[in-house]
Amino acid sequence: MPSKVRPPDVEEAIAAMQAVRARGRGRRSPLFLWFNDNYDALVVAFERSAPVWNVLAQFLGERGLRDADGKIPTARGTRDAWYRVGKERQAAAAEKVTKAPVQVVRPVVAPPVPQAAPAPKVEPVQTASPDVQDILGRLGGSRSRGNRLPNSVG
Repeated sequence: MPSKVRPPDVEEAIAAMQAVRARGRGRRSPLFLWFNDNYDALVVAFERSAPVWNVLAQFLGERGLRDADGKIPTARGTRDAWYRVGKERQAAAAEKVTKAPVQVVRPVVAPPVPQAAPAPKVEPVQTASPDVQDILGRLGGSRSRGNRLPNSVG
């Protein structure tokens, strides 16, 4: 016998989950979700003028927003929901920064320029002046014997 149960509808499943209290890990109240959706506009407004939490809670409750227990929000609950949204957004932004790919920047170092070895120090060769050479040649001296003059006593 075929079953007369119709397949589940996604929208009905979501509505059933939202009808249950919004307490527990990962669950968000309608108030929290509204603050999160309108965060940017509210930040600008709250910078101009500080929020009056009891007036805001009453206004949102009259418009159908409820807290995690399904009750009209209180001033304290409204303020706490706002601060939780801010903390969560800051944590998400910090996580996004830490998960960003790390780019290693290495300084560009030019290869060392080969430097020429210092030239060896060359002592200037002292040669005899032409006058001494002429004198020695005329006297018949021999360079191989230490430039001794002939007829010298020694």
